[in-house]
Amino acid sequence: MCFCLLDADYQDKEIHLFGVNEKGESVLVIDEYEPYMYVLAKKKKNVVEKLKKSRLVRKINESKRRLGLEEEEFLQVFVDLPQNLPKVRDLIKRNEDVVNVFEYTIPFYKRYLIDKKLYPFDWIEVEGEETQDREGYDHVIKAKNIEMTKSRKVPPLKILAFDTEVVDKEIIMISVVSGGFRKVLTYKK
Repeated sequence: MCFCLLDADYQDKEIHLFGVNEKGESVLVIDEYEPYMYVLAKKKKNVVEKLKKSRLVRKINESKRRLGLEEEEFLQVFVDLPQNLPKVRDLIKRNEDVVNVFEYTIPFYKRYLIDKKLYPFDWIEVEGEETQDREGYDHVIKAKNIEMTKSRKVPPLKILAFDTEVVDKEIIMISVVSGGFRKVLTYKK
């Protein structure tokens, strides 16, 4: 299915991509992703031993990354849940073998979008199993493969705009506009 990405969020290790397809139907794509951070260490072996003692750490890879103008060898540390990245960082931050810890504060869904090179209003082709385990969406897909497409058309969107007027901390008027619908609500007749 092809859809236009409008927003993203997460729950535990599930990434939720929200969008609309060419027909204007709502789409929710669910994808699994592993939270991680990078550790620059003087003595990697000592740091790896310390990290492996934590039940929050799932795996550790070595990764070459640029830091400024230099290429460095980092430890890429994967954890069980996104909210545990700061906990694992705190576990090792005062270790004398750790130079610094990077990218543990990047919000999980943003990490996913960065790694997949996805941006809002990109058109995405998703392959996967369509389910209906979430109410409120026309299509719910558990992703197996996600790729950006070349389409750049604007999707059919339902837009609602509202404006409030406030005097002395009291709402005196709200106006609402959506398509052909226009309404002004006020506290007086």
